[in-house]
Amino acid sequence: MTLKAKITLALGLAFTAAMVGLLPAYLALSSVEARFAAAYVTGAGGAEVAVAQAIHDQLRFGLLSLAPGAASVFLVLAALALLAERQIIAPMRDMRRALRDGLPDTLTDPAGSESRDEIRCVSGKVTALVRTLSETVKDTAARETQLQDAVESFRALTDLAADFVWQTDADGCLTWFSGALAGQAQAETLVGRPLGDMLSVAVTGDQTRALELTSRRPLDKLLCRSTTALGKARYLRLSGVAITDQHGAFCGYRGIGQDVTEAITAEKRAHASAFRDPLTGLANTSMIRDRIGQALAARALSKGEVAVIHIDLDHFRTVNDTRGYDTGDGILQQVGERLGALIGPQDTVARIGGDAFLILQANGAQPEAAELLCLSVLSDLRQSFLHAGHHVSLSASLGCAVAAPDATDATQLMRSAEVAMYHAKDDGRDTFRIHEPAMAATLEANIAMERDLRAALQANAVDIRYRPVMQADTRALSGFEARLSWQRPGHGMVTPDRFLHLAEETGLVVPLSSHLLKTACRTAMSWPNLRLRVKLSPAYILHDSLLPTLIKALRDSTLSGHRLELEITEAALLDAPDAALFQCDALREMGVRLILGGFGKGPSSLQHLQRFPFDALELDRHLVARVASDPKTARIVGALVQLGSALGCETCAAGVKTGEQTNALTKLGCRTLQGPCFGAPMSADDAFSMVRSAGIMPGAPKAETHL
Repeated sequence: MTLKAKITLALGLAFTAAMVGLLPAYLALSSVEARFAAAYVTGAGGAEVAVAQAIHDQLRFGLLSLAPGAASVFLVLAALALLAERQIIAPMRDMRRALRDGLPDTLTDPAGSESRDEIRCVSGKVTALVRTLSETVKDTAARETQLQDAVESFRALTDLAADFVWQTDADGCLTWFSGALAGQAQAETLVGRPLGDMLSVAVTGDQTRALELTSRRPLDKLLCRSTTALGKARYLRLSGVAITDQHGAFCGYRGIGQDVTEAITAEKRAHASAFRDPLTGLANTSMIRDRIGQALAARALSKGEVAVIHIDLDHFRTVNDTRGYDTGDGILQQVGERLGALIGPQDTVARIGGDAFLILQANGAQPEAAELLCLSVLSDLRQSFLHAGHHVSLSASLGCAVAAPDATDATQLMRSAEVAMYHAKDDGRDTFRIHEPAMAATLEANIAMERDLRAALQANAVDIRYRPVMQADTRALSGFEARLSWQRPGHGMVTPDRFLHLAEETGLVVPLSSHLLKTACRTAMSWPNLRLRVKLSPAYILHDSLLPTLIKALRDSTLSGHRLELEITEAALLDAPDAALFQCDALREMGVRLILGGFGKGPSSLQHLQRFPFDALELDRHLVARVASDPKTARIVGALVQLGSALGCETCAAGVKTGEQTNALTKLGCRTLQGPCFGAPMSADDAFSMVRSAGIMPGAPKAETHL
């Protein structure tokens, strides 16, 4: 192997060792001197080989010790090789040539002082040079280590911070960034990818536009949107400036950013809460009013008609009272889902509060389209609802208003639909009505009636009237039915049939019914051995306050529960049968007699007879009105009386107006009768006088009739 080949091999080995950081840091000067001296004694050729071997060994054992900066180390080694060529190899080559030409023996004498001085001088230079280079490289390595530590510390801090740093090249591809930008993605998968492919600029709502990073315009808190691997939206706010090289050429962007997903999500949630019903997720009153206004404004382009349908659930208050608000909320959510499945793509359904919903038909042939939708809504809501293992039956009253050709007021259209809804309730509920101009006067009248009724309650101006109940066979007085009566200022006497449904809708039925029970029980104590019958509202029979109020009324008046009869209409049983059964069982334990009102009219009366513990059945008034004139009706009444007798229930009739009806009902087996034929509703004083005149008692104190 030639000298140059060996030197090249030595340099290669030194470079490889420098790359892996395995070279020691110091050079043993004594080893150089000993190896060089031994090489000189062996002869010119051997000395040249030995010197090369010595340099090779020194390079192999330790000129440099730092792997970082390997390219710099290689250049240093190259310089060292050049120096060795000039200071050692070249003189040795000259000495070898001189020996070959026959120099004096003194030059070959190893003990020659000049040769030894020359060797020491060269070795000293090599040693000093190597030591200097080694120290320089060690200092450089230390600085590089400090710089690397600083970079790692900076990266760690930026990864932990909410803000992040990013940089792109001239093509908009990521060249470096801190960890917060990556999110859940692997950082190495993002380097080199265009930032515009990962982010888009958020405009409004879910609309976005492309992110441009090829111009030199600065970015100032630009809101960008991306989608995670799970499909969720992520929002980042970027700021950055263009970067250029020393020649002014565009090199990309460098900037900072912040993950603002939580803040944007909270902002969207707050915005949604302003226009969405939090329970059902449907539009709320503000949104539906806005959309109605838009639909009215767009009619000229769509050439369609606008209709609004107001939906109010019947007796929904009883669901909350008997099942609890969790069940009520669950039912309302199901109602919203059903309504949403019935509307068209251009329509909107909203919950506008409580148990009230609104549907906007933005484009249709009216009123035909609205009528068809109303029928679909009524049919769908009649289907039983299931929540937490309980079946709940509902119905609804609907009002529809079709916008006039020149209508522009969304609020007025909504008001008209509400007016029509109240007319549907007046017509018996579970139906719909189309708004007519004359309906507005009725609504205003109802509002005025509610206001006056509240004032009457506060002023103790709601009275109790008593209608006599007679034994059918003997015509003897059996007891009285207590009814609410209201002398409305400026309007005269108002019957319960006219104001009780309004009281149910407004919640006034609870204080009214409580007043009725307490006052009537006190009054009945002046009638020894006579029964008191009270007809309760369906809403109150299921109310939580019924049992405690009745217990207190019986205790305060000392009236026996066996003398009290409570009439329950079929509507109360349909609304919440389980809760109604619980209330009925509790009333029976108190000794109270229960009467099923309106028997023979409802489709499920037989089912109720099997399930509920009734003591008597009151025939529907329509049957009573035709029993004397229609043989078929008389046969139906006879069958119902026999059915009641088989079940251990008495049969009674209300609304008897003529002697013919009285005779027919008595002949068919009715036990008690009441109606105009036996006297009009009377005051407590008049009832007391009737009891005295009947000879039932010698005398008794009068009872209060007011609140």
